[in-house]
Amino acid sequence: MSRKVREAQEASSRPVIEATCSFGQSCALASSFPAAVHAALAHADDFAAAILATARAGGDSAGRAALTGAWLGAALGIQGIPIDWRQRLTARDAIERCVEAIVARMAPS
Repeated sequence: MSRKVREAQEASSRPVIEATCSFGQSCALASSFPAAVHAALAHADDFAAAILATARAGGDSAGRAALTGAWLGAALGIQGIPIDWRQRLTARDAIERCVEAIVARMAPS
């Protein structure tokens, strides 16, 4: 697995669709994990672009998007996620409460 993660890092300038196809579009972790790493690195400062790129790559895009979104959400913070995406969440209020509780629990005392 570490070899594939290194390959994902080295390929960060390649288009996400191309890199994902080279790693494999299946949900198997050996394919999806390095492809998600690649998408996160290729669009490290743009949450929406990363999610849309991995979705457009096909295959198990939901799994890759979950990984990529979690990493970039943690790195960029809530402000990094497009506000219109957050506002359209059906359970937005409940999700926000959960996130706030997690952040509060993780804050240094």
